[in-house]
Amino acid sequence: MDKQEILSTLSSNDSNLLCQAVESSCEMLKNEPFGELAYDLRGIITHAASHPEELEGKEDEIRKVKAALLCLAFNRDKSSFGDVFRLARCEAFLKYLPEGDWFLRDFHRLIGSMAVEDDLPMIGDMILDGHVMLPIREQALLSFHFLLLEGVVPEKSLIDEYRRLLERGLPPEDDWKLWMALVVNASVIGGSKLKPAVMDILDKGCLGDQTSFVRKAVMGLFGGGSQRFRDMLKRDHKSLYKDVKEEVTALLAPPQKETGEMPERGKPIVREEPKVGRNDPCPCGSGKKYKKCCGKNL
Repeated sequence: MDKQEILSTLSSNDSNLLCQAVESSCEMLKNEPFGELAYDLRGIITHAASHPEELEGKEDEIRKVKAALLCLAFNRDKSSFGDVFRLARCEAFLKYLPEGDWFLRDFHRLIGSMAVEDDLPMIGDMILDGHVMLPIREQALLSFHFLLLEGVVPEKSLIDEYRRLLERGLPPEDDWKLWMALVVNASVIGGSKLKPAVMDILDKGCLGDQTSFVRKAVMGLFGGGSQRFRDMLKRDHKSLYKDVKEEVTALLAPPQKETGEMPERGKPIVREEPKVGRNDPCPCGSGKKYKKCCGKNL
């Protein structure tokens, strides 16, 4: 396919045609990373963020935006990082996406494919920003592990950024599940280096009625359970975009809602023993039961 054929096919819901377009774009971008195609693909993202109202009721145009993102992510296009971030902050665009949409599920991989170490503070600021849609902030937090496992950022830089987030804190009215994911992930990566900051968050009661539950989980991590968590992350890690057919299939698939249920805010978890039960929500924040997540191999 030439450039015009690629661009005109990005809105297609035909898997084979879209695969051809993405494969052709990968080849063209490999040879000309700053050529006309790259410019046009970035333009699609920029226009969507600037004029989201033009996408209302146009599923094909929304699909074109997501396909353009996929092409750029395959090419690990660092120049697109800012545009993708702007799109993720655009509430007018996000409102057109159903719950469990590909963009809301894969945002951590998209930015992980385009980010460099210097982008960590920008990602951190998105996590702290209560005006950004919660699923996007959760994905931004998930991107930290992605960047670490892909070798984009060193562990020391990630620990420093976790420390900054813990010291600044999330908005007081924030969902306790995001607080939990932050302190658990920081405990896993930072260990004893971040223990004072983590314990300070818990001592302040930032997680409300869930503080006791999360404290027990975190103490287990500080007691040696973090390696199991790290091993699970490596095992379940879905790396950079490589398989075009697999990724196009995921992009075109119907929205996928989380199957795991987390307790509602203000409903404390009551258990007889001071440990996480196998059927309890996993303290890592995945939404799965503990026995199907971090406790799978215990």
